Parts: sequence; structure tokens; C-alpha cells
Amino acid sequence: MRAQEQGLLNGRGSRRRWWGGGGGRRACQGRAAPVDERFLKDLDRVLVLHRRAVMPYAAYARKRRGPSDEREVEQYARLVGQACAERMLLYRA
Repeated sequence: MRAQEQGLLNGRGSRRRWWGGGGGRRACQGRAAPVDERFLKDLDRVLVLHRRAVMPYAAYARKRRGPSDEREVEQYARLVGQACAERMLLYRA
């Protein structure tokens, strides 16, 4: 089957490029992820940048003093999705 019949060519005759390249689309880059990847499953796997150190939320919560910010982190993770929350860094001062 030719590339145009398969829908792989855009209007100018060049091949389309998927976001992220390599092994297909990535969840964080511009396109909607499948529902199961966006669903918040584990808050402890959210990555946090705290005092120039990257750590999962579970380690940050143990080190943190003062009131808990778990509700804010949970809202952030729900907004960006589980897959992106595991790749992006949430800055906490």
C-alpha cells in the first residue's frame, strides 16, 4: 500500500512526524493520552524539585516541615496526568 493511501503523507507530500519521535507518541507532548495514562494512580511517584534535588513526592513529604501540601500536589497531578507527573518536575520551595 502506498504511503498516501495509508494516510502517512500530509498535503505537501512529505511524511508526517509524530510528537516525540522514536517509539510513537508520548503522553506529555501536545496530544491527548489514552484515559488510563491520564488517570492519577500513585501520588508518591510525582517528581518534585526541592532544594536543587529531584525526588519522588513520598521522599519530599517525609522531609517537609510544616503543613502538608498534599492537596495541591494531588490537584497538579490530576491536571497534568500520571504520565506527565512522572516526567515533569514540580517546584517546591
